[in-house]
Amino acid sequence: MIGYEGPRKKVLVVDDVATNRAVIADFLDSLDFEMIEAENGLEGVAMAQAHKPHLILMDNVMPVMNGREATSRLRELPAFKTTSIIAVSASAFDSDQAKSLAEGADAFLSKPINLKSLLKEMGALLQLTWIYDAADEAVAEEPSGALILPPIEEMKTLYQLAMRGNMREIRQRADYVAKLDARYIPFTKKLHRLAEEFQSQAILEMIEQHLKDIE
Repeated sequence: MIGYEGPRKKVLVVDDVATNRAVIADFLDSLDFEMIEAENGLEGVAMAQAHKPHLILMDNVMPVMNGREATSRLRELPAFKTTSIIAVSASAFDSDQAKSLAEGADAFLSKPINLKSLLKEMGALLQLTWIYDAADEAVAEEPSGALILPPIEEMKTLYQLAMRGNMREIRQRADYVAKLDARYIPFTKKLHRLAEEFQSQAILEMIEQHLKDIE
């Protein structure tokens, strides 16, 4: 999945933990969503009014104003009667989900957010038609032992990006490496998938093992 058809969509992420916001913002930005962030429910209501997002990801537990109250306040405003809102909570209890939906959320996701589930909900709520990389789908992934590795300089660059945890740059570098030689595509496809799932530790371990093999 590399994007979606139609006009660019705007998404507001409301969460008091900056790392949580960054993970979602980085992931959705790579699919060409315009991202806005807020660190509590009160700020989320203000940002929503200022930017008119197409969809809001609303964490339930936050200081100043929690997500359910913020959702309720937004639903009282005519401009947000039909805005798509996904409630997010570390609690997976049915009661928490029921309360979120009762306050006006359209869907509910438990933490840690499964990115595939997030895209499924977003696609349904925004009626998106996803765009897939046909060339990427056409390449069958080889067993890890049969992967053809790029030059050691590229491997070291990828390792440094993984150490910084910059998943967006890793995906971009993987795309660059794939264009150097088609034989590297199975390796870059695996790397791309791990980066999309924000598996930084798995990427580090994979590259470390391959560097040992090269050296």
